[in-house]
Amino acid sequence: MVFRLHADGDATCSIVCVLVLVRDIFTHPDGPWRDLSSSSNHRDYDMMDKPKCFPAEDELLDQIYAVEVDSYPAEEAATKAKLLHRFHQAPDTFLIAIATTDDTYVGIAGFICATRSRDEVVTHDSMQHTCGPEGTTVAIHSVVTEVRYRRQGLAKEMLKRYTGPGANIHNVERFALMCKEKNISLYRSVGFSLHGQSMVEHGADLWHDMIKKA
Repeated sequence: MVFRLHADGDATCSIVCVLVLVRDIFTHPDGPWRDLSSSSNHRDYDMMDKPKCFPAEDELLDQIYAVEVDSYPAEEAATKAKLLHRFHQAPDTFLIAIATTDDTYVGIAGFICATRSRDEVVTHDSMQHTCGPEGTTVAIHSVVTEVRYRRQGLAKEMLKRYTGPGANIHNVERFALMCKEKNISLYRSVGFSLHGQSMVEHGADLWHDMIKKA
């Protein structure tokens, strides 16, 4: 499915809300985009043409960081160094939604990033480090959308693809995240359960632990 959203009033972009994982974008021999039509796991993806003018890794990271800092208060947003760490150390859990117009790359529409953890809930340690493939908890740290594409269902669609039965993230027992009270209903709508107040202090607000079994 190609998820269509409106941006800047009358303009329409096709938003690819699929598990376009970092590991698949930059490790494919054809360059910074996966040839989905030839993938043995093509059922996990939407079929689309390779977007033109896809950015290099540094530019993509700059765009990801810009969306992050525009989505959270300064004391809550991940630093560029943390995003870079997740980008390289947990590429199998870093999803990006890509906006295209006429098959031409427009920019990052949103992303979900995480680390792997041995704990059942998100901890301070999991926010700083990933423990590698032996960690069976995917600790989600960012679920964000670019400002032009908000309030159109993109975050929910990304979460459904990220945690649903078609997800292409392996060796996972659960997905964990912490959220503010105003966002509990969003995560419940895609299968997360509330597990009480988080022990993590991050910024000025209280956080709540939520878990979804894989």
